[in-house]
Amino acid sequence: MRRGGRNTFNRRWRALTGLGLTALAGCGWMTALHADDIARLHAAWATALEAGGDYDADARISTAAGGYRWHRVRAAPVRDAGGTIRHWVGTCTDIEERHQAEDALREALAAQERLLREAEHRIKNSLQLVAGLLRLQSGRVEEPAAREALEAATARVQAVAEAHRALQMSPDLRSVRLADMLRELAAGASVQLPGTDIRIEAPEALTLDAERAIPLALILSELVADALRHERPEGAAHTVRLEAWVEAGGLAVAVADGGFGLPAENAAGRLGATVIRALAKQIGAELATESAPGSGTRVTLRLGLEATTSG
Repeated sequence: MRRGGRNTFNRRWRALTGLGLTALAGCGWMTALHADDIARLHAAWATALEAGGDYDADARISTAAGGYRWHRVRAAPVRDAGGTIRHWVGTCTDIEERHQAEDALREALAAQERLLREAEHRIKNSLQLVAGLLRLQSGRVEEPAAREALEAATARVQAVAEAHRALQMSPDLRSVRLADMLRELAAGASVQLPGTDIRIEAPEALTLDAERAIPLALILSELVADALRHERPEGAAHTVRLEAWVEAGGLAVAVADGGFGLPAENAAGRLGATVIRALAKQIGAELATESAPGSGTRVTLRLGLEATTSG
């Protein structure tokens, strides 16, 4: 096989394709290739010729029995004593069974992903139904403490539903784009407390594995609820910022408000604070709170793990 043309074919090739020597002459051998593979093989062959290196590609070859079978097409240059390429020697190896197995695996994985997405959809819908029922129940409770407890439970269920909705948007169902999750949390908080202004700042490609993202969503929901409860200047809007970024050693997420800062009374005994501490410990996050009169409150979570980017 010289530069682009074939000059010798063994009997097994002729038996495979059913083409005689006359039909195989010049570039006639290419009539045995599947039309969709010709351009790709041409490009790979041009690269091999230019570099003077080995050629290796998969292609479908028409058989004398009818139909196409996948083959691995390989070629290597034969050089003279001076290193000049004299000709190339090529082989074709039947790999149809391997391709069939790969196709079957891809189909199985695609079917599994469809099932997982359907399951995620059902989980999200079920959680939203529970949140709706809790919201309805809290509206009928007159005792303030009981109503507040129901509203807090509603917000927690809604936060998990929002994390699952963000997970549905991910390409692999194993990680969550944090910008998607923060937007979903902001939308949910706006439903709970109309008139709130929640601003998002996070790289679109920043992702976190789902195992940690869902507890993180619960933490952020609690922190947003706290921020919206903080006292603020008269006439000031309920403005909260949700931010995420990559820093040395991992990922940082912050919730900040523009209120007067944390109330004077110690809120460490509240259920929300207990939930935040427990979930932060679960995902290995460190909490840092900055609060000053007139500057509002900022709570930052730092996760001691590698943040990832998609795309």
